[in-house]
Amino acid sequence: MFRVSLVAATCCLVSQVWAHGEGGEHPWEWAGVFELTGAERYTWSATRGAAGAYADPDMKVVIVPLGDHGHLDDAEPTAEAAFRDTATVWRTLHSGDSVPLATTGADTIGLHFDETTWISLFHFRPSATGYFAVFTAHVPSEFENGFHFLKDEHGDDVEAHDEEHMDDEAAAVEEKAEGVGVAMGAAAITALPTILVLPFVAPFVDRLGSGYFPVMNSFASGAIFAAAVFLLLPESIHMVGAGLDESAGHAVWGSAVMCGWLIGILVHHIGDMVHEKASSARGSDAIEDKVQGEGGKVDVAVAAAVTFGDFWHNFVDGMVIGFSARACSSSTLWATVAASVAHETPQEIADYIVLITKANLNWRMALGLNLFAALSTVVGAAIGHGVDVSDNVQGIFLAMGAGVYLFVAVTELAPSILEIRTPMVMSSMTRLLVFAIGATLIGLVLISHSHCDGDSDGDAAAGDDHAGHVH
Repeated sequence: MFRVSLVAATCCLVSQVWAHGEGGEHPWEWAGVFELTGAERYTWSATRGAAGAYADPDMKVVIVPLGDHGHLDDAEPTAEAAFRDTATVWRTLHSGDSVPLATTGADTIGLHFDETTWISLFHFRPSATGYFAVFTAHVPSEFENGFHFLKDEHGDDVEAHDEEHMDDEAAAVEEKAEGVGVAMGAAAITALPTILVLPFVAPFVDRLGSGYFPVMNSFASGAIFAAAVFLLLPESIHMVGAGLDESAGHAVWGSAVMCGWLIGILVHHIGDMVHEKASSARGSDAIEDKVQGEGGKVDVAVAAAVTFGDFWHNFVDGMVIGFSARACSSSTLWATVAASVAHETPQEIADYIVLITKANLNWRMALGLNLFAALSTVVGAAIGHGVDVSDNVQGIFLAMGAGVYLFVAVTELAPSILEIRTPMVMSSMTRLLVFAIGATLIGLVLISHSHCDGDSDGDAAAGDDHAGHVH
């Protein structure tokens, strides 16, 4: 099981580093979205600087029509291709030239400034009213000297609705590098339920008689089931679908959930085969002594499945905390940490109960596995803060974690809810009540549990239905 976890972690890390490397710096220095009126004439100006010369003799400009919505990210792939493709044909405009703006594709323009005069003027006339994304090889303000670079035919300034400045992105990278320690420290706080709560709960649970185990398993089933359906599944379906059409997103999401459930089965099968092989090779007494916990023979399959689900849940929570530290305000970061601590407390207790009642670990072994899984949050925070984590990959791991949690809650623990004892009415009510309590403790804290979008641009986040969503 640890080999499976190691391979999965390595694949996740490699995919994130690859995505980060593919992004790199954009080939433009500035970009913005303008809302322009059809058939109106707009004037783009460039003036000499205080030293008496233009900042550069010419400038490449890519203009991409966006229709009736104005999101800069939608036009970036087209602009990226235009700037990087050596086959791109650049239409040279001289001062005084006018050009209509297309409603499809992109206009690739090379502005050539008139060195014989202090100002160069270029005119654009959009064919239809709508939003247009403009990408420039230089920052337009470098060519401003006394008035705004873009004006309408009435002489009024035309301002960009959505702007991207490479200097701003460089500052964000510098701020991100300085904040990684805060991200990792904040993630470490989420391990407090394991460090502070479980040591007090553990001995108490460990001393309970076996008659209480079905009740505790019912509570654990409710908490883990709720963590899957209230947190992991809703979060993952949006993240997996980022950039995909609806059917493709649902297909990937559903496959990841089923893969997580199958991992639970696979772990059980491997655990059973290992136990059988070890027993045959060394004798049943030897293996019994080797893996004996205080509650009986250790069930490696159950222990591995619970630890796997908890590990990846905490790991992805750490990624979200890393995102928050990089892209959100301090208040949002610490609110996310507080919500994580709140929902981790009943969840870690539930995981611990499963480890001692179903996996038959003694309380020290169960506590150690919980702590191991809890500290994966710190690793996730470092990765989420340090590289551009893909929403799709993050969503896939969340969905897989949900599948594992559903397997544990429904397959491993549900029999404890179904098998009632005499008096049957009281037994039934008790199991259903503690199941509901476990689910409610998770559900209540998730009401105000919000995650930030990975895009640090506020406007871009506002345009994403998933950005800053609340569970």
